[in-house]
Amino acid sequence: MIRQLALALGVIVTMVVALLIAQPLPQAPVFRAGTDYVRVDVVVTDKSDRSITDLAKQDFTIEEGGRPQKIEDFQFVSVPLQHRPLDRASMAASPDVATNTPASPLSRLFVMAIDDLHILEQDVSSVKRIMVEFIRALSPDDEAAIIFVSHSNLGQNFTSDARLLMRTVDHVSDALGFGLDALGRSTGSNVVYNDVKYICACARSADLAIRNITASLAGSAHPRRAIVYVTDGSIVGTPAKLCDFDEQLALYEEARRADVPIYTIDPRGQVLPDEAVRGGISAVGNIDGTVGELQRAHIVENIRHQQDRLVADAINTGGRAFTNQSDLTRAVDEIVSENGSYYLLGYYPMPFAADGKFHDFSVTVNRPAARVRARQGYVASKAAPGNSDPGTVLDTAMNAGVNVSGIALRAFAAPISPTAKGMTTIVTVEVTYPARPGDALDVDDELQLKLVALDPDAKIRASSSKVLRFKARMQTGRPTTFLIDDAVDLPAQPLTLRVAVASRALRKAGSIQMPVDLPKPSTDKLQLSGVVLGVDSSPADATMDSGAIAALVPFQPTTRRIFAIGETLRVFARAFFGMKERTVTASVDVPGTPLQATIVTLGASPAARGRQQATLDTTLPLVGLAPGRYSLRVEVRSANEQSVNKVVAFEVR
Repeated sequence: MIRQLALALGVIVTMVVALLIAQPLPQAPVFRAGTDYVRVDVVVTDKSDRSITDLAKQDFTIEEGGRPQKIEDFQFVSVPLQHRPLDRASMAASPDVATNTPASPLSRLFVMAIDDLHILEQDVSSVKRIMVEFIRALSPDDEAAIIFVSHSNLGQNFTSDARLLMRTVDHVSDALGFGLDALGRSTGSNVVYNDVKYICACARSADLAIRNITASLAGSAHPRRAIVYVTDGSIVGTPAKLCDFDEQLALYEEARRADVPIYTIDPRGQVLPDEAVRGGISAVGNIDGTVGELQRAHIVENIRHQQDRLVADAINTGGRAFTNQSDLTRAVDEIVSENGSYYLLGYYPMPFAADGKFHDFSVTVNRPAARVRARQGYVASKAAPGNSDPGTVLDTAMNAGVNVSGIALRAFAAPISPTAKGMTTIVTVEVTYPARPGDALDVDDELQLKLVALDPDAKIRASSSKVLRFKARMQTGRPTTFLIDDAVDLPAQPLTLRVAVASRALRKAGSIQMPVDLPKPSTDKLQLSGVVLGVDSSPADATMDSGAIAALVPFQPTTRRIFAIGETLRVFARAFFGMKERTVTASVDVPGTPLQATIVTLGASPAARGRQQATLDTTLPLVGLAPGRYSLRVEVRSANEQSVNKVVAFEVR
């Protein structure tokens, strides 16, 4: 368990890496960016916590250092609450191509953190209900991550894909089972009641996890971001008699700097003493010689400490606490709805100091009894000297913990060929070199590509890097798009692949993250590699270093997932299985369309570690498909009735 507390920190590095930055708002006013511009998101509610939506620019006042500031930009943002269906069978396939394109201007950023250090296994149903209702309440533009505080392998990185988020609901039972109850016990009598060292270790680990999430969110330019913290709360008590509260205060300071409110939810709802301890009061036994009402009173006191902590976390970060709630669905709706009704204000601090320090400001409104929740300050930037070394720019992008959109990227990765410990994985990166003003221009640039594979505990499991020369004739006002191919050997486990490209001439870099889940070549179970798509009926994309994957895939993979009517796709994949099979049957189809499925019998050939493989390489004409969204399905079936399939989402325009 102590090891799990240490690993709790690793999840934050990996799980909070898929943020998007630098998006403008779609309508006037356009909110700017820069070292001397401050954007403020403000939630205003009445005394019943209902959003106030009719305020005007003149109703707001911003003061910094005792001086009123001129509000340059003003906008009210409304994202209506909608409950989308979550029928997994009907959900669209997850995208297999990642991009660092800035998010929708109405996209919000949420992290739901499940505190398995302080939630009991008897609350599984409540936690699942909260998670499902949260996913249901998100808009299609929102991005969310769901993490478990001490189980870095069970969470989901940032995504707008409801299907991926729903997978985490199935992991709740795996995560819960060791949380401290209201008497500080993790598993019945296995942990001594009031073990101060252990209680404090759990409290600090949870605080540090939330603090690290908060710090990571500071790198995002989403107009609105928030943490939804599902927890029973620690029992350290107020005032602090058991633990040093430095970590808690540091958490509040981090949230203040990062402009990240924390909304807390107690999954126990209207909790009774019997429900706050493992096995109920009858299973507790004597505690320090007390029984009956004294025992119950002690549990009630600790429940109060837990709920006080949830309230403190919310009040000190600009969020709200939901304790003793009989309707947990309503609590989730209120959180998402409140974060979908806010004001965006922008101002240039006068005077402005580029000193890298934190500067306080306050936001007030002239509406009587209105409650204002807004960030309380900003960190001024320091002017940094320019550096044309792409290696430095690349390292900065790779270490940012967020997607960096200085150079526009799209990326695709597919495990293709088995190795002794995992799979050789091909990676194709689409780079968009920005348009240059003026006449046509000859460009001679040095690009650096870097790949890093991180496991759920943020440990580097593989890496690759290369330097490339980019030479092209740039047309006036038109960007140039090209592909870069690479291959990297990855271990057979869930990984996050981080890809970055830096340009010496542009002094910029782009980075992107994507999940990669590899087949395990050591088992006899029928498994399928990644599905690689090419466009057989169109001119080849301009590609740099295509020889890096020439021995692995017989054509150039495309990162496109939007195709023209009548184009022909080329489809490649490999199946892996044990020595008993001699052939497998593969089919390629687009379900729900009149396209006839391609069905082929694939012969076995030797693979690594006594396994066999079969290669699928076929074409699929899109003739007859109307414009719309579709799913391409590749299914492989063995003679002993094992089957496996993968689905690739695409669009026809």
